[in-house]
Parts: sequence; structure tokens; C-alpha cells
Amino acid sequence: MRTSQKQSFTNKLSTCKQQKEIYLDNAATTKPCKEALFEANKFAQIFWHNPSSLYNKSKDIKDYIEQARSKIGYYIGAKSNEVYFTSGGSESNAWAIQGFIHNSILRGRKPIVITSIIEHKSILECICNLCVETHFIGVNSIGKVDLLQMKVLLERIKRDNPNSDILVSIQHANNEVGIMQPIKRIAEIVHSYGAVLHTDSTQVVGHLPVDVKDIDVDLLSASAHKFYGLKGCGFLYIKNSIKIEPLIYGSQNNNMRGGTENVIGIVAMEKALSVCDVSPNMIDAKFDMRDKIMAILKKLPYNIEFNNYVGYKDTLPTIISMTIRENITAEALVYMLNTANIYISAGAACNAHSNVPSHVLRAIGLTEEDSIRTVRISFDKHTTDKDIEIFVDELDKAIRVLKV
Repeated sequence: MRTSQKQSFTNKLSTCKQQKEIYLDNAATTKPCKEALFEANKFAQIFWHNPSSLYNKSKDIKDYIEQARSKIGYYIGAKSNEVYFTSGGSESNAWAIQGFIHNSILRGRKPIVITSIIEHKSILECICNLCVETHFIGVNSIGKVDLLQMKVLLERIKRDNPNSDILVSIQHANNEVGIMQPIKRIAEIVHSYGAVLHTDSTQVVGHLPVDVKDIDVDLLSASAHKFYGLKGCGFLYIKNSIKIEPLIYGSQNNNMRGGTENVIGIVAMEKALSVCDVSPNMIDAKFDMRDKIMAILKKLPYNIEFNNYVGYKDTLPTIISMTIRENITAEALVYMLNTANIYISAGAACNAHSNVPSHVLRAIGLTEEDSIRTVRISFDKHTTDKDIEIFVDELDKAIRVLKV
């Protein structure tokens, strides 16, 4: 590298260090916590052996994996043998759906899947690529699933398909607008018709209390990098009474999920989950922060509408979805704020590079034009009042520049 190039690079690094990064895209991924990183580093350097081998070091690592499994089970109210490690939320979702369908077919039954129109792409695209009968439930203008439609649909399916197995897959909380579904009530409805309930809880685990026995779900997906763990690791809760087939074959995970275990990711995930604060005080503080941010944003002299604020407990406390009805696009706003080291999202990360308007935003009634003017702000426990002050100030500047 030439001297001039080195100097330019050094100057850029210096500038980046001077400008504090304000990260408001935690729904896409969270920064790994120091506890998870410490655990990951320890296992990368000392306990790197294959846990399936026979020597003592491997047996020790196997024990650490089982300890992590037991602790994660404890955190979500599950038994240790109901927790299965995966590569993340998308694999967990695919496994829950495909494993259920495969098991149903093997038993000579007809699998039928019911889901909502605002599910994560890992759910929708998985189902759409499978040759099974599928039904989609609508939502209202804030994204709540139509429970009456669900009841009518379940009743008709049970009447017309007595030899069927029904899987209902409903997101615990939506990743774009943060709306939370009444999962406990949904479980009551689903189970009253003898169906099985899966919930994608990747946006909830680690941020709000989750007890699988209390909400009475049969399958639950979670992903470590959504609660300060590492990417590439997650888990699927499978109630002992529920039988599904493997997605990846092999002897690991009690013969249910093949492949050498991601030991580093697993121990880091458990450690991250162990330090997540889901106490009432912390949750109230997050709701207070959300309401404070929204109150400040409402004072800006622009046509801004919030898409997900319907009540204290109806949405995740850390996600704000807002449509800015000015002559700007969300994408342009994201790029403009990026120059100030402020990071927000133009919708979900899985849709970030798509020109197609968000299916979630369209489902809750936004027009195509409104959809491309909608941004998502997702903060966390590290977000400060000063961060919000700087963000709102830079947002104001960006809108004024872009709308000209």
C-alpha cells in the first residue's frame, strides 16, 4: 500500500473513531455481549475438540453442551431434552415445518399447514416450496391475526379432512412492525381442534419472558444473534409429546439433528441468554424509552405515522415502525443517516436488497408508495437519551435535505 493510501485509510479510521456509532437496527442483529465473546474465545482456544470423540477432552466438551442445553431449557421453561441446537432461526423454522410434514406423511396421514400472511420469509418461502395443502390467515390493520378466521378454518379442515395432521405456525412477534400475537390464546384455539402450534419467537426470546409451558406451544424457534449471542446458532424447542422428523440427518442432538455441534456458538448462546434482563423493571424501561422516542418524533414538522403503536403490551417495546409521508424513500434515508454513523433499517434485513415492497406492510394496509417510505428503528438496553437526541437531530436534517 502506498504512503498516501495508508494515510487516507488512517484518516478514515480516525474519523470513524471520533464519530460515535448509534446502532438502531437491533431487530436485524444485536452486538454480541462481552460474556458471550469471553465464552466463545475460551472454547475456541481450549475446548476446540470434536465433542463426539471418545477421549476425555471431548467428553468434557460434550458435558458443556449438555449443561448449556439444560440451562437454556430452564430459561424458557422446557426440559433439557426438549431443546435442540440449530444454525439459527431460519433452520429452526424450516425444521419445525418440514419435520412435521415428513412425520405426518410417514404415518400415512395428510399434513396441512396454516400460517399468517405476515410471517418471516423463512416460514413463507419454506411452505410455498412444499407440495402440501396450505392456508393463510389474514391480519387486521395493526397486524393482529384474525382469530375468528382461524377458528372457522380449523373447524372446516377437521370436518373435511378427518385423516389430517394440522400444523399452525404463527410468529410470536413480527420482526418488521413488532406486533405481538396472543400466542397463549392461539394455543387454546389450535389445541381445541387437535392441531399442533409452532411459533417463531426469534424477536422475543431474550427480550421478554418466555415460558413454553405457560404459552403452551408445541414448537418454538429462537436465534442467538437476536439476543447478544453469535450468528450461526439457535435452537428449536420440541415438546416431548410432539414427533417430527430430522431435517439434517446424523447422530448428534439425540439423533435428531446431524452435524458436529457448533460448540462455540452453543456455549456463547447460553451465556448470552443467561445475562439477558427480562425483569419487569427492565421491560418497563424499554417501553418508556419507546414512548419517549415516539413523543419526540411526533414533534418533527413532517407527516409521520407510526404503524405499530396500539397499546402498552401489544407490541415489542424495542421496535418502532414509521412511515414518513414526504418526498423521500426509506432507502435514501438509511444511506443518509449512515453518513452520520447512525444505523436504522428500511424494513427487515431479509428484505433490504429487494425492490418488492414489504409483504408485512402491504398486509396491514400500507400502499406500495407508503411501504417504500417506511423505516424501522429498533433499539436496546444500551441506547441512551443522548443517542436518541442525536438520531432525531440527524433524521430531521436528512429529511429536510432529501425532500427538496
